[in-house]
Amino acid sequence: MNFRPGDLAFIIDARRDPCWLGRIVEILYAFDHDSWITDPMPEQFVAVRDRVLWPIRPNDGQDETLTWAGLPNKETT
Repeated sequence: MNFRPGDLAFIIDARRDPCWLGRIVEILYAFDHDSWITDPMPEQFVAVRDRVLWPIRPNDGQDETLTWAGLPNKETT
């Protein structure tokens, strides 16, 4: 399993209920051998399979935004 309690994840596959696709959930605890109980909204808990979740984790690498976007231009008035 790819998560720990407290992790955040995107739901990347929601064939049974498409309204869940793209939602961000918090991993609460393991359920069964391949699922997690998540907390997508207050007072609503959902069991989600590990394979349909994509982790949201901090990136230890350098932010490359300026590489593709370039430096901002100062406008003179």
